[in-house]
Amino acid sequence: FNFSTVLDKLSAPSTKPSKDGEPVHFAVFNIELNDGLVRYSDRVLNQEHRIDQLRIGVPFVSNLPSYIHVEVKPQLSARVDGSALSIQGDTLPFTEGLRSAVHVKWDGVDVPHWVKVAQPFVPKPWLITATDGRLDADLTLKFEERKPPAVPRLSVEGGIKLSKLALTLPVVPGLGLVDASWRTLDIQGLDAQPLAQQVRVGAILLDGVQWRNRLQPLKPGEAQALPASAVSATASQPTPTSTAPPWSWQIDQLQVHVARLDAQTQSTQAWPVIDLLRLQVDGLSSQAKAAPAAWQLNLHDEHDASLLAQGHVQVARQTVDAQLNLGKAQISPWLSPLADSLKLPLRVDQGQVAVQAQLNARLKAASA
Repeated sequence: FNFSTVLDKLSAPSTKPSKDGEPVHFAVFNIELNDGLVRYSDRVLNQEHRIDQLRIGVPFVSNLPSYIHVEVKPQLSARVDGSALSIQGDTLPFTEGLRSAVHVKWDGVDVPHWVKVAQPFVPKPWLITATDGRLDADLTLKFEERKPPAVPRLSVEGGIKLSKLALTLPVVPGLGLVDASWRTLDIQGLDAQPLAQQVRVGAILLDGVQWRNRLQPLKPGEAQALPASAVSATASQPTPTSTAPPWSWQIDQLQVHVARLDAQTQSTQAWPVIDLLRLQVDGLSSQAKAAPAAWQLNLHDEHDASLLAQGHVQVARQTVDAQLNLGKAQISPWLSPLADSLKLPLRVDQGQVAVQAQLNARLKAASA
C-alpha cells in the first residue's frame, strides 16, 4: 500500500531540461483501451472489487503550437462493482487558462455495498447499516485558471438522485436506535462554486420519508445524554473563531414529504405518530437583499389533529412570520411524554385544543 516513493519520483523535477527550456513537442492520435478488466482483492479489509467493460479513449492530444487550441476529448466508461460509470471530458491543457470540463454519469450505484465498503474507516459508535438504496449522479465539473489576484473558477453543475434509501443508525445519544428511509431524494439544478463559496440549487425534493427511533432502557441512575467524557471534552474545547467569509447559498424550491414520523425523545413514551408532514419553501436565500421566502407546512397526527401554517422567512435577517391554524389536537397524548418532567398537579384524561394565531418573530437583531 505504500507507493509514496513512486509519487515522489514522478513529481521530482526533470534533471534533463529540454533544448532552449522548451518542452518536448508531441502529438498522439487514437489512444484506445477496449473491454478492460480490473480485479482488486483487498486482503487487509477482506474486500473484492471489480471494474469490467472498461473503455478508455483519447482521440487526440498535442502540445504542438498549431494544435494547442484543439480540444482534447478523453473518454472513460466502465462498470464499477456492477454500476455503470461514464466520464467524458473537454479540455485545453496547453492553453492559458487550462479550461476544462468533465461530465461524470454514474447510474445504479448500490448504496448498501458502498456503505459496507466504507465501514472500516468509520468510528464504531457511528457505524451505519444500509439495507437498500440506489444512487444516480449526473454532474459536470468545470475548471478555469485565472490570473491573480482572481481565484481559479471551479464549478459543479448537475443533479443527484438517491432512491429507496433505508438506513439503521446505531444508538445515537438522545435518540437511541434509529431506522430511517425515504422514497427519493432528488437534487436538481445544482450550481456550486466552492472556491467562490457560492452554491445554488434549483430544487431539493425529498419524498416518502419514514423515521422511527426508540430510546434504550436506562439502568438505575443512568441518563439519556452524551457520555461524561464526551461532554467534558466538548466543554474544554474553546469556541472556534473563523474569519472566513460565509457561504452564499440559494434554494429555489424545497419540498419535504414525511409519510410517517414515530419519534421518542422522552424516556417515558413516544410522541404521537405524525402520519403526514408536508413542507414547501420557495426562494430560500442567504442574501440580505433577497426577498422573503414563502413557506407552507401541513401536518396531521394519528389522533386526527391537523396543523396548517404558512408565511415568510428571511434567513439573513432571521425574521419569520406565520399564520397558524391548529385543529382537533388531543391534549392527553401530547402531554403524556412530558408527565415526569412537567410534574403537573393534575392529570388531563381528555380534551381537544384548537388555535388560530399569527406570529411575527425576529430571532436576533440583524447585523449592520
